[in-house]
Amino acid sequence: MSWRLKKQLKYGFVFLIIILSFLFLLIKNLKPAPTCYDNIKNQDEADVDCGGPCISCEIKNLKLEISKTGYLIYQDNSLDLFAIIKNPSSKYALKNFSYKFVLYGESEYKAETPKKNSFILPLENKYILELNKQLPKFKIKEIKLEIDINSNDWVESSEKPPVIDLLNYNIENNKLNAEIINNDQKPFNNLELNFIFLDYFDNIVGFSKTKIDYIEIYERKIITITLPPFSKNPEKVLLYPSYNYFQEDEN
Repeated sequence: MSWRLKKQLKYGFVFLIIILSFLFLLIKNLKPAPTCYDNIKNQDEADVDCGGPCISCEIKNLKLEISKTGYLIYQDNSLDLFAIIKNPSSKYALKNFSYKFVLYGESEYKAETPKKNSFILPLENKYILELNKQLPKFKIKEIKLEIDINSNDWVESSEKPPVIDLLNYNIENNKLNAEIINNDQKPFNNLELNFIFLDYFDNIVGFSKTKIDYIEIYERKIITITLPPFSKNPEKVLLYPSYNYFQEDEN
């Protein structure tokens, strides 16, 4: 090998090292910084995108359980949609989540409700109700509840559903007249009351809901609600009160 060739190879090798170093620095600078949303276990995370500097893995893996979905069609062809969901956590509440109902028919027929927001307390079994909807033009084959959750909306909480008891009631002229009492240890404003109507065999035959502006501790109130045209006469009425503690905190 001649001296000139050796010199050319030496300069070529040095030039190659410079080029590779430049490319390495360029790639390193262009590579995005680690985040808690890159689907990579990095930056001292306990698992992918959780633990360490990210949200705890306990919260990231929390899911709401959908135990039942269904619908009711009344004599006037109005439609009620419902779902029963559960928060399996005894420590965390979900202060906000969005949901929608999706109705499926034969072939590609599909309809859905607009997205709405709700919340759920620790270990709460909650009714999600969409009442008095228009019956779709296709025959309903299946109904699903779709839920969207932001993991950052899980918060530690010891709150429980309000203790609002149904003392007595009667149904006359398609109206529910109910007497309730606040047996909780605090008053409530903007309190939601969900009524579930059952037949003799505990099958759901209808729903209704309303809100009351304010109820004091141990106060009794008379509630009158117009009911949907049931296909069966209800034999039992259940009351599920709901109160958004987190909206109160935000205000």
